[in-house]
Amino acid sequence: MQRLLDCCDRYALEHDLVYNGSKSVCMLFRPKGYKFPIADLYLANGNLLYVNSHKYLGVILEDGNCDKRCHSAIQKVPYQCKSVASKIWKMYFEH
Repeated sequence: MQRLLDCCDRYALEHDLVYNGSKSVCMLFRPKGYKFPIADLYLANGNLLYVNSHKYLGVILEDGNCDKRCHSAIQKVPYQCKSVASKIWKMYFEH
């Protein structure tokens, strides 16, 4: 995951973009009761905060409590970000 965030940093730097660290968070979806170490992740020289819940597109996403609306919102993310993400991926990983 950090490798992809580093690509986002490079893309932003090369295209005069700035990430708003106060709006960027990490959320880990895992089965209820499942515990394992969580790696620190960084974006724009800032440590991303891990959260247990986050409101996205009007839906509150919660770790360990994901209903059909939650899954629907999560599934929309790749399509909404596909254009930029695919360009970044091609620039840095498909030479």
